[in-house]
Amino acid sequence: MTGKSVTAGMLEAPVLGCEPSGLGSKVSWTPSTVPTALTYTAQLLSPSSPLSITSSSVTVTPTLLDGLLGGLLGSTVTVRVTASLPGTSWTVSSDRVLHYRLILVVPTVSCT
Repeated sequence: MTGKSVTAGMLEAPVLGCEPSGLGSKVSWTPSTVPTALTYTAQLLSPSSPLSITSSSVTVTPTLLDGLLGGLLGSTVTVRVTASLPGTSWTVSSDRVLHYRLILVVPTVSCT
């Protein structure tokens, strides 16, 4: 990036897609390479818990949420994906709301 000027405003917030994945939901995004390759982290909010990223996606399952939500069904959780510019404090985030509920005695996670 020699000779180029970079500003925090150039960071693009991840656009989060969501699709069913077994009894859970898979939240995914396309990694940004502008102004350079960004670093991504993902977490559940309230209760806060880090998520493991696999190939620019995270999968949220009922098993993951059972302990965090204390077995409360009919709850919502928010997944936050944060993109960071390496070597700086610049970050940008996007959120996706997931619904945790009991359907025909089977706990499921779906997204809006």
